[in-house]
Amino acid sequence: MSESTDVSNDTAPPAAESASPATESANEAIPTARTRRATTKKRTRAKKPIAAATRGSKKKPASPRRARVARFIVLFRHGLAEDRAPEKLDADRSLTADGHAKTKRAARGLEEIFPEADTLFSSPLVRAMQTALWLTKAYRDKLRVQVTDALLPDADPKKLADLIAEQDGRNIIVVGHEPHLTEAFAHFVGISRSLRADLKKAGCIGIRLDERGQGTLEFMLSPRMLRRLD
Repeated sequence: MSESTDVSNDTAPPAAESASPATESANEAIPTARTRRATTKKRTRAKKPIAAATRGSKKKPASPRRARVARFIVLFRHGLAEDRAPEKLDADRSLTADGHAKTKRAARGLEEIFPEADTLFSSPLVRAMQTALWLTKAYRDKLRVQVTDALLPDADPKKLADLIAEQDGRNIIVVGHEPHLTEAFAHFVGISRSLRADLKKAGCIGIRLDERGQGTLEFMLSPRMLRRLD
């Protein structure tokens, strides 16, 4: 007979004349085993939803967007570049000789006041990339240039804010263009985008971001001030 059949027969009253003491002992043991099995099944059923909930809760912190941490971001404008010309694309304009020299010193000045920088982003345009490379030299090649379209001149400042929120780094430099950088500054600190900061080429703005991404202006340095720190 199957187990289910045995358990169902146990519910019937035993015959008084035919049941031996050994049989009675076996019959008394069967309901006890059945009770244990039923109790175990109930416990197992009760544990399943808890285990599922636990597995789900472990996955939630995995997204970097959910990790709210304080950060410091420096908006650094590219150095002095070649003038616009019909024969050259705007994206290909390079730093001038004077632009290279002054950007090099400004980058060293930034390293003096912000040595803890751990992340560096740049616009893909040539003049921004060249500026970012001077920053890597100033930081003795501790920073790697990461190129992003979120720093293009016509990019939405929210794209930069989203990029920053996804980073593991806490001290971030971004190299870009005007008017995009001052629009990003306005976005971070929560002021009108019509209020423009006068950010010179090879100058920078330092913003402290709290865990919510709300910014506070810490400094705004002209390229001349940065070069004096070199």
